[in-house]
Amino acid sequence: SVGGNICFIDFLRVSDQPSRGLRHILSEKQYDRFGYGYSTEMNVVIKILKQVIDNSNLADLNSNVTVMIENKKILVDAPYVSKWSDFLQGYFTSNMREKANGIYPINDCSLVDFIEMLAVIYPSSKPIDESNVERMIDIADRFLMPMLTRKCELFLSQTSSHGITEIQMIDMADRFNLVRTRTIVLQRLCSTKLLRSKILKTKGYKNLSKEMKKSIDARYVQLDVIERGQ
Repeated sequence: SVGGNICFIDFLRVSDQPSRGLRHILSEKQYDRFGYGYSTEMNVVIKILKQVIDNSNLADLNSNVTVMIENKKILVDAPYVSKWSDFLQGYFTSNMREKANGIYPINDCSLVDFIEMLAVIYPSSKPIDESNVERMIDIADRFLMPMLTRKCELFLSQTSSHGITEIQMIDMADRFNLVRTRTIVLQRLCSTKLLRSKILKTKGYKNLSKEMKKSIDARYVQLDVIERGQ
């Protein structure tokens, strides 16, 4: 996000290959902004969220394995995907019958969503957007993919780039334990009036967990104390 004259860029480094430059990190739209008057006045701060190193347990994996979903076979780059998913890493390196057969069935996940996940995490890096963010959070939770979760939370934090409401984000934060998203949403609701209109008086509020409601109540009390003291 751009604030003042400093641009903070969060990205994931999944190999030891050198960066291919700013265009590789930024979207075309963001890169164009650098090309039209921002580059001479803007400091770029790049923060590596997590660097994933090769795991020796993956040494015996073939580059591709066959995954079976909804009776359809798809090839998956096992070493690469395993760097993103603790669950799939364990699955691909286990000595179960799937390894002997060379086919790894995956249940409780649609073929469409799994292919979408691959498109998001592969180097082509399909963007997270309103149409896939909740599905990707669900898959990240299912397959233990903290980097994908972080990528989704970064998108949710950029409220100017999507139309997802505060109660929708709080609901996702509640169901998938998105601590960053919960914190960001509640901090941005900076008055009791906003908290009531955006969260407390919505239909979705009653479906939240007791723990989430406690966090919301604590924020309301905090804001009420501030407003009474003004």
